[in-house]
Amino acid sequence: MLEAFPNRQSLTALGCFGALALAVLAVMFGRELSWLAQVPASFSLPVSNWTNAAIATFSTEFRSLFRFVGDALNWQLKTLQSVLLDIPWSVMIVVLTLGALRIAGPGLAALTATTCLYIVFAGYWKESIATLTLVSLGLPLACIFGAALGILAHSNRYVAAAVDAVLDVMQTVPAFAYLTPLIVLFGFGPVAGLVASVLFALPPMTRNVKVGLDQTPRETIEAAEIAGCSRLQMFALVRLGAATRQILMGLNQTIMATLSMVIFAAVIGGFEDIGWEVLRAARRAEFGNGIIAGLVVTLLAILLDRVSEAAFVRERQPQNKLSAPSFWGLAVLAGGVVWVVIAPLLPSPAQLSMRPYLAPVLNDSLMSVSVYLSTVTATLKSVITTYFLLPLRIGLVRSLTPAIWGFEMSPALMAIYVTVFCGSALVLAFRQQVGAALGVLFAGLLLYTGFSGMPWLPLIAGLTLVGWWLGGIRLAAITAGGLMAIAVSGFWPSTMFSAYLMAASIITAIVLGGLLGVLAAEYEPVSRTMRPVNDFLQTIPPFVILIPLIMFFQVGDFSSYLAIVAYAIVPMARYTEQGLRHVPATQSDAGHLAGCTSLQLLFLVKFPAARSDIILGLNQTIMAALAMLAVAALVGSRGLGQDVYIALSKADSGMGLLAGLSIAMIAMISDRFMRRMAVR
Repeated sequence: MLEAFPNRQSLTALGCFGALALAVLAVMFGRELSWLAQVPASFSLPVSNWTNAAIATFSTEFRSLFRFVGDALNWQLKTLQSVLLDIPWSVMIVVLTLGALRIAGPGLAALTATTCLYIVFAGYWKESIATLTLVSLGLPLACIFGAALGILAHSNRYVAAAVDAVLDVMQTVPAFAYLTPLIVLFGFGPVAGLVASVLFALPPMTRNVKVGLDQTPRETIEAAEIAGCSRLQMFALVRLGAATRQILMGLNQTIMATLSMVIFAAVIGGFEDIGWEVLRAARRAEFGNGIIAGLVVTLLAILLDRVSEAAFVRERQPQNKLSAPSFWGLAVLAGGVVWVVIAPLLPSPAQLSMRPYLAPVLNDSLMSVSVYLSTVTATLKSVITTYFLLPLRIGLVRSLTPAIWGFEMSPALMAIYVTVFCGSALVLAFRQQVGAALGVLFAGLLLYTGFSGMPWLPLIAGLTLVGWWLGGIRLAAITAGGLMAIAVSGFWPSTMFSAYLMAASIITAIVLGGLLGVLAAEYEPVSRTMRPVNDFLQTIPPFVILIPLIMFFQVGDFSSYLAIVAYAIVPMARYTEQGLRHVPATQSDAGHLAGCTSLQLLFLVKFPAARSDIILGLNQTIMAALAMLAVAALVGSRGLGQDVYIALSKADSGMGLLAGLSIAMIAMISDRFMRRMAVR
């Protein structure tokens, strides 16, 4: 069977069989081989305490510097917020609407006016101004530092390698993990959130600047050299000019990342922005206020996304014939007229707020709906938890009991279980599908033990071998080193709990997202319906997703599972549709001529042709699920996400950083595996 494989594949298969055998022994003889089954307590090191001590020493040594920076940023925040609040709301709406009209026409102008008026009548004008203040200060800093790093990475390949490694970590560490060390350095309050938003928004600007500069056409550079451009002229007039579109795309992503982090930073309080209002409503189970505030956040995110996209990515022409100075002069004049003539006659936003009347009605209505659907939601929650989530977490060996399933794992049932999985693996092995056979055996063992009972050392060994097969010694070293680091730092149990929640969510997102992607590719009405839904789910801040889930399903693993699925399903659906839509017509025609049915054409022709897009969608689904993991801790899930959140509440920098880095390590290993699978 193994002769058909190249040498590395043969060794990998033999090694994985050995790891599976070792895992089975650890399960059968758990007491005698406890060091194989669970990470020994003596193996864990006080890495968290060491990290806390290092951060405390660093903070003490540079306390004056951080205090100076913190005071300067806090003064800028307070000053800018005061200036923006002094501008009458009516003037702000007129100027912003005219600006949207200039950038992208009447459609975006109408969206801007509608969003601003909704914020006023929702009673969140002051809170929204606080959020925009944080974004307004964080965005320029992220752009400046991000662009500088991108230019440095473009200029030197050694710097580029280091920057790429750092950005990989920064883009996979959960947002909450940024906050824990910053609280130690800057204290609780908006300054820590502002610095976190700058750090969180750096990677997209850095990557896009570097990519844009690297992709300057060679013929453009040669023409500039012939024209006698100096090095500075070459950079400023040629490379930057050629990279403008890519850089402006990075600006769009940086804006959205800044807003996202500002919302996350609300958990540390101190600024009373709109993110804090959403979080406070969710904690108090004030679903009416939560929905109203969540809609404010969503509209702000959509508006910023559309404005930046229209202004920079689409590069639209102005929708009027006035020059820019003339237009903005008229806009300022209109704002001045409104300020002097109309604004004094209008009530304040607090007086116009409809929230005191709408929130109780909305809350009562939502609660009535929740109660009316309680039987359905309780049944759905019970069925999925009992027959899907619980076996993945604790395995059939502990969930298959009379109290849970109504019967137990008898010897006869155990024999049937082993026969099915081992027999399937043997059939696949004899068909030269050794990798599939290993997958079946691993799935059978995992389903029996659950993630919480999976022996740690054989699992690390098996994943390391797979990494070696996919990417050679380098990927094997990253896999082994990263997973061993998680075990040594004491986060292995939390990692396995998070892995269970991630696996359940990703499986669901793949099945549902893949099905929706197929339907969207085959039927245009489905595609048209899905586009705005996908846009909404990708733009809506994660906090907002939690509110209806808490209302209908309360806190716990099930709500966390649904939150992760809702956030991760979009990439799978979009990339599946994209891949299937771009299958060459010649291949589809050949399938039709061969007499394929619709299902045969889909599975035998279209799916193989769209393989790279689907694997990319799977990769992005995993990344989205990991990004949502820490947010899901707010609705009661355990694991690494909860460790990050607990560390944040305790200002435990060591615990927060290590838990965040554990998530980042899982993300990086998964990303490398998916990339290699796409190449193969």
